[in-house]
Amino acid sequence: MPADRPGRRNLESREKIRADWLDGKADAEALTEMLQVIRQGSAVDTSQKVTDLLNRGVAPQSIWDALFNGAGELLMREPGIRSLHAVTCTNALHFAWQHCSNDATRRY
Repeated sequence: MPADRPGRRNLESREKIRADWLDGKADAEALTEMLQVIRQGSAVDTSQKVTDLLNRGVAPQSIWDALFNGAGELLMREPGIRSLHAVTCTNALHFAWQHCSNDATRRY
């Protein structure tokens, strides 16, 4: 199904992330790069950018910051339930990511 294609791609992409991916450094420039892809790219572009940034040594928090900023921007530009869902979904995914101890699941 088209709706689950990004998830299927991410199953493959997670194997390409370096072993010490959690030890990255916060990077404001990377946050800006990620936000640009969120604004203009596809689901494939976004997933690839995350993999690239993590492999470049960027901290996951910089990526989460971009995701939260992107969801907030969407809510400001297009107020409504759909954009609000982007904010609540990002928050829920971040909570799950923070509380999951399985590395393979966190990479997904």
